[in-house]
Amino acid sequence: MNLRALRALARGMLDDTIEPYRTATKTLDGHINAALNEVAVRAPGLFEDSITPAICHLSVTAGQAVYALDRRVRQITAARLDGRDISLAPGGAVRHERNFLVFDSAPRRDGELRLTVTRYPLEPLEMDIDEPEIPLELHQPILHWACALVLRTPDVEIEDLARAAVHEGQFAAVFGDRPTASQIASQNRRRPLTVRYGGL
Repeated sequence: MNLRALRALARGMLDDTIEPYRTATKTLDGHINAALNEVAVRAPGLFEDSITPAICHLSVTAGQAVYALDRRVRQITAARLDGRDISLAPGGAVRHERNFLVFDSAPRRDGELRLTVTRYPLEPLEMDIDEPEIPLELHQPILHWACALVLRTPDVEIEDLARAAVHEGQFAAVFGDRPTASQIASQNRRRPLTVRYGGL
């Protein structure tokens, strides 16, 4: 389902199908993109990536310990350095800090790092023909979050907190609850991610 179809469906859910619309098209499109970002947080497996070069491929330089990650990366789930499995864990040789990958000890030689990550969408939906990356059967459920955002707009003609809560519940029923910061940290600690690359 493309952005034009998603927008039309959302307007139907909001009873906002007659021009002039209560919610501007640009605003509604922004909320649809926000919904996809929310999916990336709640159901990260839907945005797992190991093939996009700009995100998953890093050139390692001898003597350099810190490497910037693409801003769309949320978590690193697996990694290989020169074909050898590596991982990140507390006390390991490599750690993921915010938007950086940090070696405790700078590599002694150049190499190629291949990552498997969970991330945010590669590109926002902007053109009418743009489609979400997630499976087709999940396109309609994302609109519950977009509708909830619209219905929380502090405008006497739009705001409806009760309806917003219903849409939020329907979104959570499909994609789960939003994890807390402590839950995310706990997941990172449990994930067997410490570099087992001999010869750093």
